[in-house]
Amino acid sequence: MTSRIISFSDIVLSSVNAVGMGLSSYLSFEQTSYAPNPEFYRNIGYACTSVALLWGVRSGLSIFEFYSHSRNFLEKRLLKENEAITPITVDDYALFHQFGNGYKNTLTYNAQAVNGRNPKGRSNNRLGLKYYDGNNLLTIGYFQRNGTGHFHLIPCEASLGKITDLAALLYQTSKSPVYIKKISQEQLDALLPNPDFVAVDARNGWYETAPLEDDTYPERIIDLETTLGLLNLDCDVRRKHRRARREYSGRLGIEDYDPEKHSQDVLDIVKGFFGIQEERDMHFSLPEDYFNIINVKPVGVDYFSSLFYVDDRPAAFYFAERAGETIHVYANLALRDKFRFLSEFILIHLFQAAFEKGVKRANLGGSETKGLDTFKLKFKPVEQRQMHWLLYDPRIIRTAHSSI
Repeated sequence: MTSRIISFSDIVLSSVNAVGMGLSSYLSFEQTSYAPNPEFYRNIGYACTSVALLWGVRSGLSIFEFYSHSRNFLEKRLLKENEAITPITVDDYALFHQFGNGYKNTLTYNAQAVNGRNPKGRSNNRLGLKYYDGNNLLTIGYFQRNGTGHFHLIPCEASLGKITDLAALLYQTSKSPVYIKKISQEQLDALLPNPDFVAVDARNGWYETAPLEDDTYPERIIDLETTLGLLNLDCDVRRKHRRARREYSGRLGIEDYDPEKHSQDVLDIVKGFFGIQEERDMHFSLPEDYFNIINVKPVGVDYFSSLFYVDDRPAAFYFAERAGETIHVYANLALRDKFRFLSEFILIHLFQAAFEKGVKRANLGGSETKGLDTFKLKFKPVEQRQMHWLLYDPRIIRTAHSSI
């Protein structure tokens, strides 16, 4: 983002400078009646002015191009030209649940995945956009990758035709390839025969080492009764949980998360978590990706979210949303450089709270790195769900693979 601002500033300054120099040259040569051949110098002045004005026009076009590729500009076009596209709001909580109980079928997931707070894609629409026509529900974000903006499209529930049509619309709007996220193996197999689609992998992925972001490794799904049974076995989960109980006995406070009361404390945890070097290495997310979770919590719906204090200092936070008999975990953040063993402890706390309310399973989500996936595996998942990404790019004639 900083480099784009610098480039924009250079364009503006070059434009102003060019016009100014041209006009100065013209005015200067207009005053050269004392010269031996004033008409000759006057023509030079006209030429300089013309070149400067052309440079100014070119710079002006560059300014327009810069602005026209900003997320706000593109989203305004989409909102104006398609009435089925609207901003996501807190009131959409129930809408997302109408289209299934999967990890991607929640307000929390989509407000995080297509958020307008990330510096790589800031937008006035803080929760992102959605397409909803009564039968199809997809969400839309826009982020920078290696200096180029790309739309992200997430089909919460959509026909293959609608995925294709909307991807084409987003490509036409941005003139950049479109990433389609969180699609099943069946959708992948059905769409890949279309030459405008190509599978996303390490060669064209979002990050070199995590091409599918947190879908690089599969979603890990646990049975709560089985996982809670680990507390009775000799294993790492039990050891870490018992050590946390001993270390923080009499020092630990736990409160249900209330945005009006706790948002600053959770914000401190988020920023502190991403300040840990090891966590920066393990995650490609940014603190801003969690800001919607911190600020958006509809009243009267089934969330599990708690804040943990050690000696009255904010230490850890989790956030999960219920969908039927499953909870989907979207935040598990502990300042483990200061407070050891809390990562496992707070997840067990979440599982116990959910189990007591009749929840049977927990989806821990996918992972960006092997280390994070290994952490989730210690809770003994009973199922995994590999999600896929596609790239929509009609510019390239493919034989086997496309890279951008």
